[in-house]
This record gives sequence, C-alpha cells and structure tokens, in this order.
Amino acid sequence: MATSHDNSLTSLRYYILIGISIILFSILLYRIYDLQIRRYSDLSTEAVRNMYRKYNIPAPRGIIFDRYNRPLVFNQSNYDLEVYPFEISREEHTWDVLSRILNVSAEELKERMKKNMNGYYRPAKIASSLDYLTVSMIQEYQLELSGVILTSRPTREYIPGINAGHLLGYIAEIDQRTVELLSGEGYRSGDYIGVKGIEKSYEKELRGHNGTRFVRINAFGMDFGEDFSKTVPVTPGNDLYLTINLDLQKYVESQNDSLPYSVVVIDYTNGEIHAMASQPDFNPAIFSGTVSQEAWFALLNDPAKPLINRTVQGLYPPGSIYKMIAAIAALDENVISPDRKYHCSGSYRLGRRVFKCWKEAGHGSMDMVSAIENSCNVYFYNIIQEVGLERWVRYSQKFQVGTLTGIDIPEEKIGNLPDQKYLDGKYGKNGWTSGLLLNMVIGQGDLVITPIDMSRYICALATRGKIITPHVGRAVFNKNDETLKFLSFPSDSISGINARTWDLIEKGMRQVIAGANGTAKIAEIKGLKMHGKTGTAQNPHGEAHGWFIGYSANPLFPYAIVVFVENGKSGSSSAAPIAKRIMNYYWKASSF
Repeated sequence: MATSHDNSLTSLRYYILIGISIILFSILLYRIYDLQIRRYSDLSTEAVRNMYRKYNIPAPRGIIFDRYNRPLVFNQSNYDLEVYPFEISREEHTWDVLSRILNVSAEELKERMKKNMNGYYRPAKIASSLDYLTVSMIQEYQLELSGVILTSRPTREYIPGINAGHLLGYIAEIDQRTVELLSGEGYRSGDYIGVKGIEKSYEKELRGHNGTRFVRINAFGMDFGEDFSKTVPVTPGNDLYLTINLDLQKYVESQNDSLPYSVVVIDYTNGEIHAMASQPDFNPAIFSGTVSQEAWFALLNDPAKPLINRTVQGLYPPGSIYKMIAAIAALDENVISPDRKYHCSGSYRLGRRVFKCWKEAGHGSMDMVSAIENSCNVYFYNIIQEVGLERWVRYSQKFQVGTLTGIDIPEEKIGNLPDQKYLDGKYGKNGWTSGLLLNMVIGQGDLVITPIDMSRYICALATRGKIITPHVGRAVFNKNDETLKFLSFPSDSISGINARTWDLIEKGMRQVIAGANGTAKIAEIKGLKMHGKTGTAQNPHGEAHGWFIGYSANPLFPYAIVVFVENGKSGSSSAAPIAKRIMNYYWKASSF
C-alpha cells in the first residue's frame, strides 16, 4: 500500500512540475511575442533613438525691413549651453567644472536643468547667449564635460540709431504654460516667441520652423558622426516689410526728451504709418538673450513708465482737438447757422456753475470758423446745448471714436465714448446734468481716447470721411515660393455729411494754422497748406497735457500727424512745435 501511495505522490509532483513548466514556457513565449511582434515597432524606434542623439536646429526668424528695404531687425548667431540629464547625472564632477566656467553655483545650474527638462534623455538649457570667452573655455574643457553641448541659435539684432521698442517689440524664450496653450503649433521648450510689438503680431509670418540633426552615439555617449539621411532641414521665417521710414523714425525719436510724448505720422489716404513713437521707450536689444534681473526691474520700476506704449495704450482726454465733432453735428443737422455768433466774455454760466474759457479776458463775438481758429470754449458750450448728447454721440460714432482701430500692434486699448447708457450707469438715471456735456464737448470729463484713435480721426477729417485702419505692416516675402504679398487692411467711409459742412470744418482748421489768431500758427510750413487743431487737456494728476493734430493739404504730401505731450501744459506751446519740426523735416527730405 505504501508503494502505491508513493507512486501517486510521484505522479502528482510530475504533473505539477509539467504544469509549472508549461506556464513558465507560455509566459516566456508571450514575452517573446510581446517584445518581437506586438511591441516591435515601439521598441525598435526606442532602440534607434538610443543609437542617436537628436539636436534641435533653431530656425532664423524673418528679417524686418523698413519701407525702403533697409533692415531694422536681423539675426546673428549666439550660443546656448544644454545638458543631457541622463548623462550628466552620472558625472557629478561635470557640475563643478561648469560652475567654475559659468561662475554660477552647481545648485543653481541643477535647478535650471530641472526647470527646462522635457524628458530624461532630451537636452535641457542651463545658460543662454554665452560670450566668446565662455564658449572658448567650454570647448577647452570638452573632455571633462560629459553630457554637455553647445548649441548655436540665431538671436535678434537691431539697427543702431533707433529704439522703436514698442513698435518692433522683442522675442523671449517660451515658457511651458505657453507651449501647452499653443499645443499643435510646433512650439517646444527652449524655442523663442514674439511677445511685444511687430514680433508678436506677425509671429506666424516671422517664426519659421526648426530643423533637426541626428548624430550616432555609442553606449557611453561618444559621437560617431552625423546621419545626414535623417536630417530635417530648417525652414527660415518669412521677411516682413514695414510702412515705416527709418530716417523719419530716427528724427521722431529725437524730439522732446524732457517730457513723455507720442507721435504718429500717417498717410491719410491708406493708413500707412511712416513713423510712430512712444517716449520714453526702451531698446529691444536688451531682450536679446538673457535679461538681467537688474535691467528688468529698472524698466519695470522706472517712474516714466517706458514699458507702456502711450500711442496705443495711453488713455487721455483729447481736449479741444475733439471740438470738431460738435461743429460737424451742429452744421450737418442744421442746428445752427455757421454765421451765428456767440459772445465769449471768458466764462459761461449754467445754473449756479461757471464754466471758463481758456482765455480769461474772453474772445468776444465768435462764429463757427473763428471759434475753431481761436479754440473758444464758450462758443462750444453754447452749441452743445443745441446739439445735445444724442447727436454728439451719433457723430462721434460715425468717426468710430471709442472703438479699436485694429492697428497691427498688439495690446491696443479701447477708449471711452460716454453715451446716455454709460452716464446713467455711472451717475444714476437722471443723476447727471447737462453740465457734463459742457465738459465733454471740449474733450474733457468721461471722454478718453488713445493717440492712435486720434490718428484715425484726423485721417477722416483730412479725407472728408474715409475711415482707415492704421498699420505698420506692408508686405511679406514668402521664402518658400519667393513671392511678395502686399498686406491689405479694411477701410470704411462716413456717409451723409454734406460738402458744405466739410468745407467749413476745413476752413476752420486752416485758420488754426494760417489765421491771425490761430492757436497753431507756429505749425505753418511753406508749400504744405497745413490744417490742424491744438488741444489742452486738463489733468487731475499734474500739468495739463498738450495735443496737436494736423494734415497737409498738398496732394504730393498726403500725411497727417498726431502729437501728444504728457504734462505739456498746452498744445500750442508743446505739441504744435514738435509737429512743425517733424513735418518740415519730412517735407524737405522728400523728393517730388
């Protein structure tokens, strides 16, 4: 009986052993199938990847030219330093060598690597825009720097003589959040992207597409030469041609350096901007490479606020340059005759309040043309009582005041045109009086605009109603098919304003320059037949702001100008002289 029991036990053990063998063999077969068949594609790709080191080749951005094909922004090679986390982690000594070369602590370098890591086997940038001496030292110590590579990338260079920081903008290294927001557009960690000005608004045209090169390596990371069959060539960015005139831009930037100002010189027939400045500004070259913390905080904390683009972001009351809206509304709606006169004694009484004219002694008897010439407040206090809020708003809307102009410079701010809904919301229904109208008709109170909005306004006055889109982009040269495509921008027109109204407004604006009592007599230029209007906008935070808007009626010189001087005290003394110098310079520099 014992023998039978032992045989049964032996048989059981045998079958268990066979079963275990079958299971193990099945697992082995499945594993072979998994590795050799099911996951063959993934694993072979990984194996090939381990045989190569992949290098990103940054694409050069397109060159930015002025209207006469002179480069404003171009490229120059620069060096960055990258590390491969997997390799450098095995060589702690490498961090010490890098620390001595870069004069940065090893801990800081490791933090930079962690911040810019995009995988353990992909390079992470730890330093940008290295100088020649640093590059030479890295090359000298190359044998001690396992997992460290120098990469060349094109950086932006700017023509000397101008800043144009708000106009041209600058580029910066893209952060991880932006990479995620723009997923699908081909951006990777370490790429550069336009963040201000033209660099931002024309990013798609300027950026290009990066290339890739593959270098064979062994298990120790040693370089065995490039595999050119796998190279992905770089696609350079397209070139951009601007409407800007480099010489005029230099001259505009050289104006009043004691007070902040904004200037726009624009072709009123098509909206092309020939010069645009917001002062003080900054030199965009400081953003080529790594910006020091000291330089950034100096710009950020500067009380003159050089980072603000006053031309498209500054919101200010327009002052007397806005008086033509009430004049057009009054004339076109036949509210008053242009010959009707009002007496200015230096003030105007409405109820218990007294509203002053800028001339304390008064202007005497004023008709429409003389009121524009003298910029008489009292005359406009009278006509706004006849015109009323609804008409004043309606004619302001015809000029699209208080809407975005659509200029191809980013971050434009929208002004405020106070209509009844706005006033009811701010002061309560029936909580405001006609006294507010007296402020608004002379460009004060709740009415605020940007200088670029006033450039569209003066263009409409110069063309009898054409609403242009101010712009600085002119054409894009596509490097793939070598074609030059001119850019187009929408325009509109004001309908319904009769010719008699335009005639009288033009006459009044001409008298501002040519009249005996004109507030901008200083802006007269022989041969241009200048038309214009000055403005002095009260400022609760300091001295009044100065404005001048004007245009040349010479068909050979179809340009308008807007000058705004912050705390300039008056348009006649601060803004008009700047406009005179700029327009006179451009007229003499032009050849016809």
